Formats: sequence, C-alpha cells, structure tokens
Amino acid sequence: MGEEQRLHAIVTVVWAVGVLVHLLGNPSVVHAESLPSPTGAVPVVLAVLAAATALRPAHRPTVVATVVVVWLLALVRLPVLANNLVLLGVTGTALVVSRDLGVAVRTVVRAGAAAYLFAAFAKYNTTFLDPAVSCAPVILERLVGSWGLPAPPRWFADASPVLALVTESAVGVGLLVPRLRRHAALLGVAFHGLLAYDLGQHFWDFTTALLPVFVAASPTVALALVDRGRRLVPAPVARALLVLLAGVAAATGAPIAAGWFFLAGHLVWIVGGSLVVLGWAVVHLVQRPWRGAPAPSPAGWTTGAVVLVALVVANGLTPYTQVKTGYGWNMYANLRVVDDTSNHLVVPPLDLRGDHDELLTVVAATDEAIEAYTDRGLRLPRVQLEDWVARTPGAAVTARTDDGATVELAHGTVERTTPAWVVRLLPLRPVGDECLLFYGPAG
Repeated sequence: MGEEQRLHAIVTVVWAVGVLVHLLGNPSVVHAESLPSPTGAVPVVLAVLAAATALRPAHRPTVVATVVVVWLLALVRLPVLANNLVLLGVTGTALVVSRDLGVAVRTVVRAGAAAYLFAAFAKYNTTFLDPAVSCAPVILERLVGSWGLPAPPRWFADASPVLALVTESAVGVGLLVPRLRRHAALLGVAFHGLLAYDLGQHFWDFTTALLPVFVAASPTVALALVDRGRRLVPAPVARALLVLLAGVAAATGAPIAAGWFFLAGHLVWIVGGSLVVLGWAVVHLVQRPWRGAPAPSPAGWTTGAVVLVALVVANGLTPYTQVKTGYGWNMYANLRVVDDTSNHLVVPPLDLRGDHDELLTVVAATDEAIEAYTDRGLRLPRVQLEDWVARTPGAAVTARTDDGATVELAHGTVERTTPAWVVRLLPLRPVGDECLLFYGPAG
C-alpha cells in the first residue's frame, strides 16, 4: 500500500470513529428518534456503516454510503444541526470527492481549514474580546470546575478570550501554510484536546470531528503514530473495541438517560483521546519537523472539491448576512449580527434575508424548554417560534413584541410568515444572551 493510500485510509478510519463519537454526544433519544420509525433507523444504520468503514476504509462503496447517511441524519435533524455533524459531512464528502486519494486528502485539509478559519474569524468581535461577557472565561471556568478544581486566577480568565482567538487564528492560518501545517495540527490537537476534558459538556465530539483534518494536515506524524499504535494495541483488540463503540453508538435511541451515552463518550476521550494527544506530541517532537522539509503544498483540484470548499465558505458567510445565524461556524463566538447592527470588528451588518426582523419575547408556553426563554431574557425570531409551534402537536406560545403587542401562536392555527423549508435549512439563533452556549428547541 502506497503512502497516499495509507494516509487516506487512516484519515477515513479517524473520520468513521468521529461519526460514532458524534452519535454518543448527540444521542438519538434526545431527538426522540427510536426504531422502528424511518428516522429512528438512520442513526442505527449510520453506526453500522461507520463501523464497516473503519474496518474497511479502502472499500469506496461503504465509505460513500456512510457519507450519504451522515447527510441524511443532518437532514432528519433539521433545524437542530450540530456543527460537528456538518463538519463530519464536509470531511466525509472530501474523502470521496476524488478518486485521486492525494487530492481527496488535500481537500479534507482545505475544507477543514476554511471551516476553522471562519470559526476563528467570528470571534473577532467586541463582545468575545470583553472578558465580562465573553464565552471564553465561561468555558474555561466550567472546564476547571467540572473536575472540582478551584477557579483559575482572574487575570488568566480575563486573558482567555485573547488566548483563544490567537490560538484558533494560528491553527487556521497554519493549516494553509506548508511549513507551518504540522505545527498547526499539533496546536489544534492540544487545544481542542484540552477542551474535550470538560465533564460538564461533550466537547469531545467536536474535537474528534476535527481530528481527520489534523491527521490529513500532518501525514508524517499520523503514519508514525499509527505504526507505533499497532505495536501497543493488537489489531484484534482494536477491532473488538471498535465493534463495542459501534454497538453503544447504535443503541443511542434506546429509552434510557442520555447521560449514559455522554459518560461513554467521556470514557472514550479520557482513555483513547488522551493517548492520541500524548502520542501526537511525542511523535511530533521525536520527528523534529522544524528541521525537515515542509509537507508538500496542496496541489490538484477537482470540480467537486471546488464546490465543496465553496459551500463551506458560503456557510461561514451566512451569519454576517443574517441568512442563517444558528448552527454555523460561529459557535461560542459571541457574534451578534441582528436588527441591522453588528458587533464584529470587520464585517458591517448586512441583512439579505429580511423576513425575520420581528423578535418576540416568550410570555408563556406549553413546553417548559420554550418557557425557559422567559427567565433568560431572550428574544426569539418570530419565524423560529412559528416553525416550532407548527411542527409540535399541542404546542401553544404567548409572546410579546418589542412594542408591547401580544402574539398568540397555537399548533394547527399558526400562519407561517416564511416557508417551512427555509426555516429548517436556515435557522436563526435567539437574541439577547451575550454568551449563548446552547440554542434550545426553537433553534
């Protein structure tokens, strides 16, 4: 097997494991998916296909089928669309976008770097850089607190927004610069590996979704790490662990507490993820990549690769145009572009959608999760509330407009102001919370 073929196989295996880990972090039971309904079968089929892909990464039909079902799962779960699922769809598509395995791996790097750069770029705003309201200190303190450790020094928490912004910018830019690519991959693995240890959150699914990009960007480290890993973990043991992981992932639609699946994911990361991060650092240092020649620059494009990267860029631009502000690369970025105002340091407000200017404050609701928005002081785009009420039997919401008028929305009688498919494909986030760590059932 040639080096390009081996690297493609390794990236594919890591990607397939990322799909299984995503299912643990986003269990079907949370999305009310259960067999034998058609939508409930999708996660189970995906778990089986991902395991088959990891066992036979060179079998193209299986890989293609897995990519298709990843996107099918994303379609089923609209408008609640986790960023890591989109990233897995993107990297999986990159793996099969060309029969030239070298071009496919380079497309993984390009598409992954584009997504990552937008995630960093979104943080270039006045709110993220303000430690009083930035998401960075919140995530840092929660990470430390989840292990029962004392809060970090105030000066360090206040510096965390700048540290996070510099780190993510360095990783994103470094992935595109041949001489820096391997160092950027190491920095990315270390940074996101650390975030994955937050016991109060399942960051490990996003970290695992990023690993295929870092593996593709640092081929010499990846190949060496796999060679050493095979001596540490015999192939039969690795296959058995993979089958076990797939079995747990396939069971995420079972009517048991989602916390059990989160616990399984934490266990996978603390054991397997720790070995990956530590092994990556050791191999990187042993190879002394700063003394060697840089990895070859990405070369060769296919039409599919161009279209894929263009779609990633388009998705990155949507928050700034107010076309889609929810579930984008702007996660945890404090980015606020709404009502013709923008907190971004570079991008001015630009409203290309123009049909969701009315924001509503929930006064009462039949669903506790929706009613909880009242306590948080959030305003929701009217189109999002209408969509939730229209697709939720028995749902009813009483809301108030900014000028004090009362709005009553009830399932079966609500009149949509925007077509359902637009709202599902282009979700909007709530407005009002400086650091919005979750979107909620209304998007």
